Amino acid sequence: MAALEQTANSSMKESLEIHHGENNGPESRLMIKKMVLENFKSYAGIKEIGPFHKCFSSVVGPNGSGKSNVIDAMLFVFGKRAKKLRLNKVSELIHSSDGFKDVPLQYARVSVHFQDIFDHTDCSDPNQDEAYTVVPNSEIVVTRTARRDNSSSYQLDGKTVPFKHVAEYLAGKGIDLNNNRFLILQGEVEMISMMPPRGKTDEDDDGLLEYLEEIIGSNKYVEETNAAALQVEQLTDARQEKLNRVKAAEQEKDNLESAKLEAEALLLKERDIRRKQNILFQLHLMHLDEEHAEALEQRNSLREKLDKVRAELVNKEQSVKQYAEEFKRKQELHENSMESLKLAKEHFGDFERRDIQMREEIKHSKASVLKLEKKVKEEASKIASLTEKADEAEVQIPLLQEKKICLTEQKIQEESKLEDLYDKMRDKTEQLRKELEERTLELAPLQEERSRKQAALDTASTEARLLEDSALRAREQLNSAQATLSTLDERQANLRGELSSAEDTAKESDSRLKEAIMEENELSSKENLLSKSYSNVITQVEYTKTALEEARQSGSTADGTCRNKAVAGILESSKTKGGTLEKVGVVGRLGDLCTIDGQYDVAVSTACGMLDHIVTQTTKGAQACLDFLRKENLGRSNFIPLDKMKRGAHDRPVETPENAPRLFDLIQVCNPALLPALYLAVGNTLVAPDLETATRWAYDYSKRWRVVTVDGKLIETSGTMAGGGNSVRTGGMRLVSSVSL
Repeated sequence: MAALEQTANSSMKESLEIHHGENNGPESRLMIKKMVLENFKSYAGIKEIGPFHKCFSSVVGPNGSGKSNVIDAMLFVFGKRAKKLRLNKVSELIHSSDGFKDVPLQYARVSVHFQDIFDHTDCSDPNQDEAYTVVPNSEIVVTRTARRDNSSSYQLDGKTVPFKHVAEYLAGKGIDLNNNRFLILQGEVEMISMMPPRGKTDEDDDGLLEYLEEIIGSNKYVEETNAAALQVEQLTDARQEKLNRVKAAEQEKDNLESAKLEAEALLLKERDIRRKQNILFQLHLMHLDEEHAEALEQRNSLREKLDKVRAELVNKEQSVKQYAEEFKRKQELHENSMESLKLAKEHFGDFERRDIQMREEIKHSKASVLKLEKKVKEEASKIASLTEKADEAEVQIPLLQEKKICLTEQKIQEESKLEDLYDKMRDKTEQLRKELEERTLELAPLQEERSRKQAALDTASTEARLLEDSALRAREQLNSAQATLSTLDERQANLRGELSSAEDTAKESDSRLKEAIMEENELSSKENLLSKSYSNVITQVEYTKTALEEARQSGSTADGTCRNKAVAGILESSKTKGGTLEKVGVVGRLGDLCTIDGQYDVAVSTACGMLDHIVTQTTKGAQACLDFLRKENLGRSNFIPLDKMKRGAHDRPVETPENAPRLFDLIQVCNPALLPALYLAVGNTLVAPDLETATRWAYDYSKRWRVVTVDGKLIETSGTMAGGGNSVRTGGMRLVSSVSL
């Protein structure tokens, strides 16, 4: 059976608490973090025991496992002698098992690690008994080393000091090593249980009460308690003396009580009469003063409120004008930049097209020149061949002509001879005629050959003329092509110059484009800020106007009737055939041009103060409506001209906290052209189911959001909240259910 031995670590650690007197902050206390044993008794080498619990720790193990050595190590560090540790000499504390007989160990060392902590909970709570915070830089180590020569030394944080210094330091932390009340050993439990309840007063003897007082540290207040008890006894005697004197005075007072009562009754009657008369006059005067003060206060309050609202309205109108002028100026700069960018892109595109066209023309001209050069070479070869044939024909022409002449002369001679013979010899005519026919037959091939040669000569002459004409035309075409080529080269050089200048211009345009884009981004960011500021100002102006109207009404709805009359008059005139506003471009009331689900009726009526604004196509139409109101004396109204609305702002993606729905996305419009006007009215306002969610969305993220709840509570981006009251705004926009009906 295993034996259980528990160290009284709980009571020891309770005695280590440091009391610094009464203060408002939490009190720290000293606790043992761990123990490091080196060659101590049954522990060979370095053994670390811990970490200890802040309230209670137990050492459990079978008999002979070294449980008692843990307490002995603690007693050793706290200065106990060897006798207290069940030993005769300090050197017997050094570990001496069979493994170290040949080379005995020379020392034994025990280090106790302390630290200051702040308790967060009581140790009695089993669920949170480990919650505490360590005081920074409060850990300290107390070490004692025993050697073979029966000597020992102390160290405080690694520095060798005498035992006196260690005792003083621990005494400053509440550990009294001299009286040894912080550590209860196993054999002392029975002695404590046998103590009398209280020690004898006539002898120097301690009972259980004195022992406990010494443990908890209350024994230092015994003398002060006895002195206070003596002082209480003295004061009790003085009080009794004063009480006797008071009783004697009360008896004398009781004897004079009847006469005093008669005099007091008479004085009371007279005082009551005067008091009631005075009260009557004061009541009349008080009522008059209260009525007068109330009337003055009410008049001053209303006057101050009216002046304040008027001043705020004037300031807001001036701010709106300034923002509008600044926005208009930025918009003009933006439009000019966009126009310059557009022109630069167009010029660059023209230059690119001209460059491509010129490159194609140069390519085509080079191909034409190559074709013409090839054709010129072919024609030149043909001319050379025909020239050779012509030369050969010209060489044969004189020979043929000489032969022709010879034959002609021969013919003439033969004809003359024929005539002579014909005359002389008629009878030989037939023979000569036959010879003539034979000669004629012989001459026929020559004539035919002459005719062929003449025809060939004529053909060669014609072909030569044609070739000369072709060569002339080819030369002319070649000259023209060369002139065109030189012109194209010059044009190409000019185009290259223009291209280089165009590239320089394009580079400048690119730089200007980048600058314009950067300026556009800056203008866009400023524009967004101005738009947000403008929306906030518009919203505040609307709320201010509403507050002013409510202040002016003071129980009357005259101005509200006038405003409804103005909207109704404009809508009626725009819908009436032949009306004044029929053709000015009145679209309608903003709240009537959109629809929303019925569950968001209160939210949109509360968050959107521009639902009664009249939407017009152009600014000119809005001016015509203003003239109509002025002419018909219908009051005031607000207008939203669509031609001045910023395009594209409502299409930009918006990341909302927790994917919260935007009021803008919950509204349906009859015409997409109305989206910019609707975005101007509601912006990026979020819709929350309750005030807690609305508060989280509005304040807990890096960007402030404007949030409205479904029951009409509104949180602005400036941090202000609006809500409460017994009534909420409804009916500002048409509902989906009413549209379906």
